[in-house]
Amino acid sequence: MIFRTFDINTKNEFELNVSIVEDENEDLITISCELNDKKIIVSGEFHFATFQVFRTKLINDNVDLKCKGALINVHPSPMMKFVPKAYFLKLGKQAEMDSVVNIYEYEDISESISPEKQDLFYRDWIKSL
Repeated sequence: MIFRTFDINTKNEFELNVSIVEDENEDLITISCELNDKKIIVSGEFHFATFQVFRTKLINDNVDLKCKGALINVHPSPMMKFVPKAYFLKLGKQAEMDSVVNIYEYEDISESISPEKQDLFYRDWIKSL
């Protein structure tokens, strides 16, 4: 899958070929790519959690993905752990089915938000209900 990405420091955009493989026999998701002659591979049981670890490794190399899963207010419900879907959340409002997004879908973003900040927003969202 080709992702639009950007350099966090310069904001220069480029494409990155990312492999997302689901091994149903072992209940494992593996996300990998090559960046600057370096192979980045992350495996895990749940889509969003694995995606967050993968993004953290990219962010450590000053690169982030331009996709919905990188937005501060996108987070899955516990029942969505096994699919690449998450809710687009708004403080003070319940999540609704029409706000479900694919975490890998393109989103035109230019600011890198760490997975830790996403998790903080999610906790703030829960408190706001």
